[in-house]
Amino acid sequence: MKTRRVRLIIILTAVFLFIGLLIIVDPYNLENKKWAEDESPAQKYLNSAAKKIDEGDGLSALWELRKAVEVDSTCYLAYYGMGVLFFKAENYKIAIKELNNAIELNSLDPEAYFYRGYCKEKLKDYRGAESDYTKSLNLAPSNYKVYVNRGALRDNYLEDLPGALQDFNKAIELNKSESMAYYNRGLVKMRLQDGRGAIKDFNKAISINNKYAEAYYHRGVCRLVLKQKEAACFDLSKAGELGFYEAYEIIKENCN
Repeated sequence: MKTRRVRLIIILTAVFLFIGLLIIVDPYNLENKKWAEDESPAQKYLNSAAKKIDEGDGLSALWELRKAVEVDSTCYLAYYGMGVLFFKAENYKIAIKELNNAIELNSLDPEAYFYRGYCKEKLKDYRGAESDYTKSLNLAPSNYKVYVNRGALRDNYLEDLPGALQDFNKAIELNKSESMAYYNRGLVKMRLQDGRGAIKDFNKAISINNKYAEAYYHRGVCRLVLKQKEAACFDLSKAGELGFYEAYEIIKENCN
């Protein structure tokens, strides 16, 4: 019996470490950005950049956006576009520089704050990231995906479980079909030792996306702790089938 309890403690420890691998979502698509509203000197370069982005040619798009800035140093959209393209290329420091320029020219675009926050998160400036996500939400309070991102940041890096829970609650309030919000809220509830509440959220996530391997895995772990062995082993097996192979280690220890 004692050995069994030790194994469960080990399982829970592994789960809590895994919580740090929450998925971050990108709520904006550069392809959908409205590039210009007038016939500015940079217009033709913006149009060309938009075409290159549609074609998936980011390098050429950057070249066109740089030329747009050369003819019009106040072209906010060119700086914004370069910032996002550098972000997607994982060059976060340069992305922040370009997004700073964009925000200086237009401080009312929630997308620019979101991407700058995302870059800051990647560079481990977690408080700066939280601040930018908050600024983005102040300007666009109905974007549920940014709530998911800020909630994950607060959970993973800031140890702010109440704040994370509040963000996931808000995301679900805005979109009851967002499986990631339920999943992430379930992880927070696990950390708060609310296993039954976590299972309810994992149930909802799986009902929306029945291929959600991570949700099956964590529901299985919760069920093990609650001594629901048969259901737990089913969930863990399903997680493994869907590609979450870490589940098989727990199955070896608890289901055979």
